[in-house]
Amino acid sequence: MPKMVLMEELHLTISVPVGLANARYQAMQKALRSQRFHARLREAVREVLGRYPSLKDTKLEISR
Repeated sequence: MPKMVLMEELHLTISVPVGLANARYQAMQKALRSQRFHARLREAVREVLGRYPSLKDTKLEISR
């Protein structure tokens, strides 16, 4: 018997302008792939979830 049931799946889309210098795109990709970015994103989502007592038993997973 599964311990958790998928209740909702949300997707985050990050768009960037066309025509930037290649170095800017590379810097953006580096930031988006960094462990620090993922950790801070997780913290932000947990903070929002924490504002809803009914969601206290939810499990958060962030993946690429």
